[in-house]
Amino acid sequence: PIYGKKVFGNAFFNAVLPERKLSAFTNPPLSNFQEINDVPTLPNVPLPSVDKNTLSPIILHSLSITPTINVNGSIDVMVNYFDGVIEDDFRMTGKVYLPNNENIKLKEGKELLLNRSLSPNRIRADINGSFSDPTVFITADGGQLTLLDDSTLILDETSTMIYEEGSTLQMDSNTDLYIRNGALLCFKEGATVLLDPSARIYVQDGFLNVHPSIDISDNVLFAEDVPQNPQIVSTLQYCTVNSPEYIHSIDGTTVTNCISPVVSISPTEFVKLTSEEFVEINTIFEVQEGGFFEAEILFLADNCDEEFFFGDLVDPPTFGRNTSQNKNRESTIENPFNVFVMPNPSTGSFQVSVDRALQSLQYELFDFSGNLLVKDALQNSDPFTISNQNLAKGIYILRVISGGDSVATKILIQ
Repeated sequence: PIYGKKVFGNAFFNAVLPERKLSAFTNPPLSNFQEINDVPTLPNVPLPSVDKNTLSPIILHSLSITPTINVNGSIDVMVNYFDGVIEDDFRMTGKVYLPNNENIKLKEGKELLLNRSLSPNRIRADINGSFSDPTVFITADGGQLTLLDDSTLILDETSTMIYEEGSTLQMDSNTDLYIRNGALLCFKEGATVLLDPSARIYVQDGFLNVHPSIDISDNVLFAEDVPQNPQIVSTLQYCTVNSPEYIHSIDGTTVTNCISPVVSISPTEFVKLTSEEFVEINTIFEVQEGGFFEAEILFLADNCDEEFFFGDLVDPPTFGRNTSQNKNRESTIENPFNVFVMPNPSTGSFQVSVDRALQSLQYELFDFSGNLLVKDALQNSDPFTISNQNLAKGIYILRVISGGDSVATKILIQ
């Protein structure tokens, strides 16, 4: 499992493992099993805050495994818990969740595209008859997305990217972020935006919603010197040009004559009309040379408060973050005692303590292959130190035993 969730995949008899790295950003990916929110509709019972009959999100993580098949047929598997790098050009669709304590990095010079899925990802059509939801990417409190030098992030086709309070977007030198085709980028109050002076956020025909406490104006460029965020109406009967203007209708737009029999766009005027249903021109209409007129069917991403259904987790996962919510969850786990290691990561010397008074305990330190490296017994539960500067870099397992109880914890040696 990944973070306690089942991993989607199939096992076949005599299946051959690919001798290459597998992660959340490879094909096939290592991902959590997505569940369907199939809450039944009952009379006089309100629906949950998220749409029913939709999938739970893909939860991004830094785990990777690399199998190696030996000459004798045995298989070695290298496991890396801290490999959160998107190494190739990559596309994401559907619902994507970047949880706390995860810093996902887009490798130098690579491109990450968020756009609408071409495959159905809901089991019932939405109000527009589509079985494909727009892509929504949420970065949670404590989560971070980093664009390394010369990389590019594209929000396309009504995709939405939301940075919650406590989350971080970092854009290093010469990085670009494009918002286009009705996409939306949201920075909520308390989000951190770290932008190199050379980083650029290009707002083309999308939308940027930034809390007033966040100033990124020096890094934002608009594609045209025209209104970027449209006036949104239910229906529109358009006949008078007030240039420059951009009007979006939810139900439909009709271009018609009001007084003059001709609706005309002059050489200096700019008009953009979009609608989620139809645009109908039923009068004499002309665009003079040098003028600009555009009309298209377009769905806008307009929700910075999107929420996800997380399957049997119900609430967003809080992977190891020291929040009150996480403390409440931890208190429901019936551990006989808790083990604390400081510092972790370390270079081979660290202090171990437990949160209960124990008459005696013993500890064992294993490498990740299960080989016992250190073992000792103590007469009380006072903090003790393990020091071994000869430990190679990697992940180790410390097991503390008292009576018939034992608790294991991971240790990282750098």
